Amino acid sequence: MNEPVWEPPENPDPSEVLRSAMFDRREGRYDVALAKYVWFFHHALEYKRGMSAVRLSFALSYWND
Repeated sequence: MNEPVWEPPENPDPSEVLRSAMFDRREGRYDVALAKYVWFFHHALEYKRGMSAVRLSFALSYWND
């Protein structure tokens, strides 16, 4: 059975997840970065409602890079 590439901590900070995804991408850990970007897109607003604009602008552009 395959283990997940990445799982969020118990009380994730969406900003930190996004920052670490960007770092992972720069370091070539694409599978981990992708898991974090996907998590961020689907769950960031559960933890920080104010991230809606970030989620739909900056985060998607980081993912695209």
